Amino acid sequence: MSRPVTRVDHPADMDTDPDRMPWTRRIRYLETAELLYEHQIGAASLGLTNCPIGAYIAEHVGDPILEVEDHIYRHEAWGPVALCMSIRHTVQVNNAATHRHGEAIAGHVQHYLALHLVKFHPFERARLELAKLLYDPLTRLVSGEAAYVLLAYINAGHPNPRKWLEKPRIWAKFERFGADLARFPAPDFD
Repeated sequence: MSRPVTRVDHPADMDTDPDRMPWTRRIRYLETAELLYEHQIGAASLGLTNCPIGAYIAEHVGDPILEVEDHIYRHEAWGPVALCMSIRHTVQVNNAATHRHGEAIAGHVQHYLALHLVKFHPFERARLELAKLLYDPLTRLVSGEAAYVLLAYINAGHPNPRKWLEKPRIWAKFERFGADLARFPAPDFD
């Protein structure tokens, strides 16, 4: 049985404890229909016309959102795609122009999605989608917590984290949060 999702009016009232997942106190994303609409926007922006994730959400639009999220986020093939795509696209639909707490919602969503990525998917399974996310010039992390989770994930899973992170297009996503590139290992494999 799915837990109830409760609407709150202020970011300070949203769930944020990584040890108490799923987060059920939210400003947005109480109904699966919201998830479907935003997934369609994200898929369209990438030119995806036949997406099994969107089809699944559409088939289950009347189901509790936590059950739909759980199924998609755990899925071995769909999970990394959906999580990384949503980390990127949440800023497009959650920002100062769309909601008075838009940036806070986007940060909350990015943190939530990053935690799910780490929880359900070994780094190698998610590596390609994570690379697409981080190389994309439209990706903008607004959550320091999400940035920290992703950096720890890369550090734990990548064989040479500093070499990968030091690429300017990737490091630009993290630098604004005060991360120190020198703290990441850079083994010499020669």
